[in-house]
Amino acid sequence: QTEYDLSMILLFYSFGMLGHGVIIHQFRDLEESHLSFYRGLPVSLAGRFMQYGCLYFILFIPEIITISRLTPKYLHPADAFLFCFLGYGLLLLLNSILFIKPFGKKQYLKIVVVIFFILFAGILTGTMIWLTIISFLLSVYLFFSSYYRYESA
Repeated sequence: QTEYDLSMILLFYSFGMLGHGVIIHQFRDLEESHLSFYRGLPVSLAGRFMQYGCLYFILFIPEIITISRLTPKYLHPADAFLFCFLGYGLLLLLNSILFIKPFGKKQYLKIVVVIFFILFAGILTGTMIWLTIISFLLSVYLFFSSYYRYESA
């Protein structure tokens, strides 16, 4: 009889998900340098958020495939949902943070490290479900409150 403990797996998973932060920062750099017309297109803010959601869902497909292949043999279905929603919420949050102001890579990576330590504390305290919900809500709030106020330098 083996003990089912996800702490270390969740720690490495969240570290890997936050590693996607570099790709997200590069997406934003690409958008600022070559797709500047995109912000002027007549798309509603909710539609724009959905477009970013689709982009990051496509980026997240390999993780979904991996998680689905591990379920139910190695991973309980409830934990698989937690992994999926946590990872997707983190991608949306990392994207939304970049609309607060133009962050350089070093500044942005400092924010990513702080988020990792918050996730680490959540793993230790068993509050990952709450952190998952908060990541989704915070990503929506930051996007809708910061998108039109964002100005690139």
